Amino acid sequence: MSTEVFNDFNILEHFLVLRKRRRLIAITTLFVVVVVTFLSFAMTPVYKAVTRIVIEKDNPNVVSFEEIMSVEGSSSDYYQTQYEIIRSRSVARQVARQLDLYHSEEFFPDKLVDFSKIRDFFNFSMTEAEKTAARLARVEEDLLEAMEDNLDVSPIRNSRIVDIGFVAKDPKAAADIANAFARAYIDHNLGVQLEAVNDAVNWLNQRIQEERDKVDEAQKRFQAFREKHDIITDFTEDEENVTAQKLAEINTQVIEVQGLRVEAQTRYEQTRLALEKGTPIEAIPEVLNNDFIQSIKESEVELVKTLSELSQKKGPNHPQIKAIKAELSNLRSRMRLEAQQVVASLKSEYDAALARERSLIEALDKQKMAALGLNKLSTEYNALKREVKTAEEMHDLLIKRFKEASLEESMNTGNIRIVDKAEVPQEIHRPKKLLNMALGLIFGLSLGVGLAFFAEYLDDTLKTPDDVKDVLKIPFLGHIPAFEIDPLLDGPEPLITITEPRSVCSEAYRGLRTSILFSKAEVAPKVIQVSSSSPGEGKSTTSANLAATFAQTGARTLLIDCDMRKPRLHRFFQQQAPQGLTNILTNIQGQKTVSFATEQENLFFCPAGPIPPNPTELLSSPRMAQFIEYVRQRYDRIIIDTPPVTAVADAVILAAQADGVILVCHAFETRRGPARNAIEKIRESGANILGAVLNNVDQTQGDYYYNHYYYYYYGDSSGDTERGGPKKTHYITRI
Repeated sequence: MSTEVFNDFNILEHFLVLRKRRRLIAITTLFVVVVVTFLSFAMTPVYKAVTRIVIEKDNPNVVSFEEIMSVEGSSSDYYQTQYEIIRSRSVARQVARQLDLYHSEEFFPDKLVDFSKIRDFFNFSMTEAEKTAARLARVEEDLLEAMEDNLDVSPIRNSRIVDIGFVAKDPKAAADIANAFARAYIDHNLGVQLEAVNDAVNWLNQRIQEERDKVDEAQKRFQAFREKHDIITDFTEDEENVTAQKLAEINTQVIEVQGLRVEAQTRYEQTRLALEKGTPIEAIPEVLNNDFIQSIKESEVELVKTLSELSQKKGPNHPQIKAIKAELSNLRSRMRLEAQQVVASLKSEYDAALARERSLIEALDKQKMAALGLNKLSTEYNALKREVKTAEEMHDLLIKRFKEASLEESMNTGNIRIVDKAEVPQEIHRPKKLLNMALGLIFGLSLGVGLAFFAEYLDDTLKTPDDVKDVLKIPFLGHIPAFEIDPLLDGPEPLITITEPRSVCSEAYRGLRTSILFSKAEVAPKVIQVSSSSPGEGKSTTSANLAATFAQTGARTLLIDCDMRKPRLHRFFQQQAPQGLTNILTNIQGQKTVSFATEQENLFFCPAGPIPPNPTELLSSPRMAQFIEYVRQRYDRIIIDTPPVTAVADAVILAAQADGVILVCHAFETRRGPARNAIEKIRESGANILGAVLNNVDQTQGDYYYNHYYYYYYGDSSGDTERGGPKKTHYITRI
């Protein structure tokens, strides 16, 4: 915790608030303890009996398909559901009927007046049967509500054990009802399970018949399909593999034949085109490779050689030369004819390759169609076969579940059992008198403390110096302790600063005097106005005693009573004087001042004089300003007592003519709003506010705010010394 936070939380201040409101706290605590004690002793004792049960894990797989309908028994939702079932009205209604609690004195003690019958009597629109039914319904409703209020379901943590407790005035009735709740809950659970099993059995029986019909229908469609397509055995994987292998072989042959056809076509086209273009036979590879043409070519070479040799010996017209040339021409003709035969042979090879290619492609298409037909047939066959198998499996599964459900129905077992039955309790469950009184004491103290701080929060009066500084935003000049007036004294009211100069009160006034003298750094104020926000705050007493303390220092001091509506200062010195401030302001006799010497040396008093009909006009007249200037020249200190600021405008008018204004606040009575309002009015007049005084501080109750400020030792009139506050015979400030 930081220092700032620690400073904000003032422990001493809170303690002092508790000390101040100690009577409220004590009365509240005593009242709560007395009420709790009375109620504890007046309360009818009740007893509590407890039955302990265990709820085991439960996974009912009746219809089960465990993945769909299983219940995880260890889940928190499951156990919370079970607790609510125990508290349910169906279980309570079963207990009430089992034990006949509708006529039990535990819930329906004898009554002098049956108010339900009175209500029914005035309800003329209902028949007797309807009235009886309504009364029974109300009786049952009241009984169930009472049972619900007295029932306690407490699970044991980290276990599957649950305590079922019931509270009743009769200990035996408490035990019987607790045990009945446990038994009714178990029966209810078994009933729900058996009902679910019965529903499941009926549902399974219906589904089995439906699935049997589906099996028969699937088998009929499957058999009809086999007969239609002459299927004797099932389609095997080998058959499909053979079909695929044949298709692959034919496809391979097609590819090979296509290659041969392309090659033959190429050879044929090239050779034909070469011959058509007149390409020499020697330049055509397919022709040149022919054996016959090669033999002709060799013969031609020999003849050309022979012709060349003869041409050198004989002329061109020689018969041998002509014969050789004729033979060469014959050979060339035969070569051309053979080349044409080669082209025809190539065309025949090409036509044969093309015909084989077409034949294989046709065979491939047929094989593809056969394979597709086989696949389609196999697919339909297998689909029908699977449909039959699925229907048979579903039928078999339902038969199995039907047997399991029938077996569970006959077993009639549950997952809940009783561990300990409730016994008749011997000790009282409620009230626990000592515990109630202790809790009442704690609650009373807490309530008292809360009320104390709440009362303090609602109290918006000025109580402490911090209130003056923080709320009014003006300096705190001091506090004046409360003192009482001795009722045996006659004559004028005494001034405590004169009659008991060594008392705490006198010292407080002297402290106030010192604060005023040091309130302004430049020069001490000479004309000091004393006022208050509301009547009865002690401004007149403060003015008189403050003036006396100034006079005790040797300063010529004039005390002026400017409260022309309810003057009071004359009671401290003498009876009502015939002349005073009113005479000066009206200038009836041309007087500039009317003052009287007092028993205190250097202290002079100017009374208010006769009460005028227009005090505000007199105080705001130029003569008042002239009077203030006149007395400034002849006195060292001038104390002006004025009416309350918020009551009339007199104090605000005079504030502008004073060197400073003192606001007297009655401790624990002056409210913050009027005090702030008074300060705002004084500031609007342009006056200087010296500070505020907390007056009439009752140190017998509020000394906790002030005792830590001052620790003085004073002696009484006999010379004895005392510490702290004033004597009980001192007088208290009235105004």
